[in-house]
Amino acid sequence: MDRERWSDVKELYTEASKLLPAERDEFLRQRCGNNAELISEIERLLSSPDGATVVATDPPTGESGANRGDSATRAFAPNQILADRFRILRFIDKGGMGEVYAAEDLQLGRQVAVKTILPDFAVQPGIIERFRREISLSLRITHPNVCRVFDLETHRTDSEDVLFLTMELLEGETLESWMKRYGGVSTVTAAPIVYQILKGLDAAHRVGVIHRDFKPSNVFLVPEPNGGTRAVVMDFGLAFFANARRDVPRGEVAGTPLYMAPEQWEGRLCSVASDIYSVGVVLYEMITGHAPFPVNSKSRVTERKRALLAPKHYRPGIAEHWEKAILQCLSYEPAARPSSVGALIQALRLEPASAQASVPAKRRILALVLAAILVVGVSFWLRSRPGERIEDLTPMTSETDLSADPSLSRDGKTIAYESDRAEPGNQDVWIQQLADGVPRRVTTNPADDEAPNLSPDGSQVVFHSDRNGGGVYIAETKGGPERLLAPFGHRPKFSPDGKQVAFWTGEYDESIPSGRIYVIAASGDSPRRLAPDFIDARYPIWSPDGHWILLTGCRQLPVQVPLSACQDWWVTSLDGAKVFKTGAIPLFRSEGLRVRYWPCGWFSQGVLFSAFSDGPAEIWRVLLSPHSWRVSGKPVQLTSGTLSAVDATLADNATIAFGGLRGAAHIWAFPLLSQGRKKEGSKLTNGPDADVDPSVSRDGRFLVFARGEKHRRSIWFKDLTSGKESELARPGMDNIHPVMSLYGEQVAFEADDMRSKGLYTVAPGEKPTLVCSGCEDPTGWLQHDRAILFTNATTGRIQKVTLASGRVSTVVAKDGARAGDATWSPETEYLLFTVAGEQGNRQIFAAKLAQNDDAAEEEWIPITNGSDRSDNPQWSPDGGTIYFVSNRDNFMCVWGEKFDARHHRTAGPAFPVLHFHNSHSNPDLLIRSDFGLSVSKDAIVLNSGEASETIWRGVWKPASLFSMR
Repeated sequence: MDRERWSDVKELYTEASKLLPAERDEFLRQRCGNNAELISEIERLLSSPDGATVVATDPPTGESGANRGDSATRAFAPNQILADRFRILRFIDKGGMGEVYAAEDLQLGRQVAVKTILPDFAVQPGIIERFRREISLSLRITHPNVCRVFDLETHRTDSEDVLFLTMELLEGETLESWMKRYGGVSTVTAAPIVYQILKGLDAAHRVGVIHRDFKPSNVFLVPEPNGGTRAVVMDFGLAFFANARRDVPRGEVAGTPLYMAPEQWEGRLCSVASDIYSVGVVLYEMITGHAPFPVNSKSRVTERKRALLAPKHYRPGIAEHWEKAILQCLSYEPAARPSSVGALIQALRLEPASAQASVPAKRRILALVLAAILVVGVSFWLRSRPGERIEDLTPMTSETDLSADPSLSRDGKTIAYESDRAEPGNQDVWIQQLADGVPRRVTTNPADDEAPNLSPDGSQVVFHSDRNGGGVYIAETKGGPERLLAPFGHRPKFSPDGKQVAFWTGEYDESIPSGRIYVIAASGDSPRRLAPDFIDARYPIWSPDGHWILLTGCRQLPVQVPLSACQDWWVTSLDGAKVFKTGAIPLFRSEGLRVRYWPCGWFSQGVLFSAFSDGPAEIWRVLLSPHSWRVSGKPVQLTSGTLSAVDATLADNATIAFGGLRGAAHIWAFPLLSQGRKKEGSKLTNGPDADVDPSVSRDGRFLVFARGEKHRRSIWFKDLTSGKESELARPGMDNIHPVMSLYGEQVAFEADDMRSKGLYTVAPGEKPTLVCSGCEDPTGWLQHDRAILFTNATTGRIQKVTLASGRVSTVVAKDGARAGDATWSPETEYLLFTVAGEQGNRQIFAAKLAQNDDAAEEEWIPITNGSDRSDNPQWSPDGGTIYFVSNRDNFMCVWGEKFDARHHRTAGPAFPVLHFHNSHSNPDLLIRSDFGLSVSKDAIVLNSGEASETIWRGVWKPASLFSMR
């Protein structure tokens, strides 16, 4: 396009952008005549979110409006990989700033929008560096009503470097399109959208980000599953480019003229007040259906002041406070406008209840954002005694992050939580003052930092970190070095006086009695063990007065009784002299509740905990008698919603916060390739249920797995050739740990009714048969499918049951060693197994087990050195390679080790096979007993957890308030 033609386009665009959408068609017909190509070019620019930057852009060489964006001229092609991370899915649009694509983030397994930056910007290092600072500020905005910008990336090619932004991929329509369809609307209709827009802008202003180009085309309306609409403000800071161009003619101003504040026209500094002026223009248009200034006028500031008509000129019935607020926004002097977005919300008398807009469903005209973003209107509400409720319940964080484990200070002014908001896939500790809403990162270690707990005064935070083998760390919330308090510890909790910290060590797998509880001075000292006579004790929380500890544990385990049947909540004094059994867990079972691991917190006469009933996990409360510490009365459900409510925290001022969790577990197959080659996985299951414990036949034809919620699972069989699935064992009991025979003729599994366990076998099309009563956790077949290996969790022995006789014999046993996870190779006649360490580490060994022998040889060959958690060992079909998972790189990844059976040793160092360095999707999101690793002749099959979690905050108004510590 030549410069003369481009000059016409710029002039017509500038004039048309001042008009309401409904008035533009007539304007273009009058000015462009029958020039359909010119009209098409203007309309395309007007509909683009980047249209404003066109006034500062050189004419696109060799491109006309008719072919602009043709595939031959696009920067990227479908399936192209950018920066070794983003796979292009489709082209979306082209604007004055660059092109927009939908792409898949291969590292994080999510879809994003990719927005290219015009090459003439990329050659200006100073501008790019300043823009990077803009983006770094934008990264601090985490709000459901703001489109998240992830990062500024570079794709390097032989000929040039292409700069591009990654951001949320939104689906919906622009506010501009909505206004064109509906014209002026009532304040009642506008209020829900306006409230969300203002909350988004307010979140940005709080971290120092000014929009500079707020207008209807930079607001997206995203339809939500519940029928509402989420308003999302986009393109923060992108107008910076238009103002930073070297070739903007002197005296011209880049931007969208109708929405520009007077100070922008005059080249003065932009501020919060500039955005508020633009909001005033948009509000005027939404309510009246007209622009606030004559649409055919090219006038600037002075003419605008004279031409402005009060909104009631077009809408006589407008509420007085709306009209007053809109006119105040349009004041010439910034100081005369509302002082902040919050002040404008008050002036418009908007309420949080209006945050869910109801907009008629229409054709989705543009895809620019992630559909899985947290629904603003998802409901959690108190549903116990009359008068109890949660008010002002809103999400604090975005579902594009994984934010979890909130902890409030006693006064409710400060909150700590873990999040990967700064580095997707890496959990760090964040602190946030609730008054200003600005989150601040406390830890930056590349290892995951999680489960933070604030001291009562909010001055310190303790947390678990995976760094250096894992442990409890402590840090000042105002900054400073992080200090190791106790190695190997999990889920630390401050005492009510802030002087002590309780924590536990051991494996998260609750079927293994490994938990121990300790208390240590917050200033640092030797930890002191509590409840030393318990064979398993974990998840300590403090009583409100700090004199007692509540724990989950088992004191004495009867023979042939699973650990889960022994566990209860116990209360112990700090000196250990008094110990009380609460009877809580048996009560929960009788009420049909399945408790989600740890209790949340203990407050006056009661404990908050998370449990499943018939749907997602909810927050519940149970009372404890102060005299006997026995549970008193039935548990009371506090929340109800479509997400699982977990990890509740409560302050003295009745501020409550908890995690809204959405998760899944699916089974994947990864091809067995040579070391170092890139492996692309494929999902073998993708339904809404949790699919765990996969086992694949040696030839890769058949898959067996457990499906469903904990304690109600069934065994499923899948033909991987045809894709057909069939149910082998229905959930009358909890059916878990299926293990397939070599070629899929039989399946062994455990059935658990919470009182006793049994080991069963089943063949496709037949009914299950009980093989061994009291046996549990089958791990493999041996002697050519004539016997089944299983783990005796009570004794820590590996045993086998012979199918023909039902005889049980011990295969591996050694005093002081807790062995498990046994698998056998018929090619080498070697047994693989693990031995649990003191602090949750696990070491893999191999031992010779001849075909007809009952017990393995006493010589154990170490495969790993025991310094990390190496787990779930599996033989390759030829017996030459051992595959296992390990956290040796601070993440649970798949590793391999060559094995030389002839010389009875490993052959060379361990090598990485599959990395899972993403906190949103990895095997470590599952509890150990639900994870399965299996190997066929050409693939590694495993299951991986997928999770997103958002922090919600509200005010609890119960019938009588309690004080939580």
